[in-house]
Amino acid sequence: MFFREELESRFTVYSFNFFHHGNSAYPESRIEKNTIRKEELYDLFAEFLRQENISRFSMMGYSMGGKISLELLHHFHKQMDAIFLMAPDGIKTNFWYRFTSRNKLGNALYRRILKNPEPFFRLLNLIRKLRLVSDKIARFAKSNMDTAEKREMVFKVWMTLRHIEPSAKKSAELIRENKIHCFLLFGKYDKVIVPKIGMWFSKKIAQPNSMHEVECGHNMFNERTKILLQQLFERAL
Repeated sequence: MFFREELESRFTVYSFNFFHHGNSAYPESRIEKNTIRKEELYDLFAEFLRQENISRFSMMGYSMGGKISLELLHHFHKQMDAIFLMAPDGIKTNFWYRFTSRNKLGNALYRRILKNPEPFFRLLNLIRKLRLVSDKIARFAKSNMDTAEKREMVFKVWMTLRHIEPSAKKSAELIRENKIHCFLLFGKYDKVIVPKIGMWFSKKIAQPNSMHEVECGHNMFNERTKILLQQLFERAL
């Protein structure tokens, strides 16, 4: 874990592999049918808290991990002290994610891309030249789709988490009502999950000093983020 030293100086740390990442296990038979729903996610996390005898905790989520953190917030808000959301998915739903994972046409199109990605890359280059997407978005998409293994990973993760969609409005209400410290970290040059999403959410939770921009893009694993986190940890305790 990139921030392990900074975290362990302040917290007892438990980190989790995303489904289909690291040594995590998820039944292949449940990826496309009967995949995980929020109630099952709650049960899994409740069992973890019981086994570790944890009554109160803080949470950190990066990118799609932010969506899982916000979903768990919906159920465990009375036990949470702070939540750190780094370039988080889950505040604003990505159109392509929903189209691919929850729409039959989108699902069918992505299956074709899995087998033959060249038409997708040609289309991506065209819309980039037409300035319908930025160069950074195009590079990000290509870097996550340029091998069969990466394309398969994206498909599995998106399909597995298609029923995990926390309400941003409800999340903000719970943070306000339960006085949970919320720290929003966004890359200043992130074109994937843009800082204005964090600015909007900061207003909704009514915590004026919650929004922080780092001199980076979507990848927040850098020394600037480390320094900022060390400062924020002081406020969280």
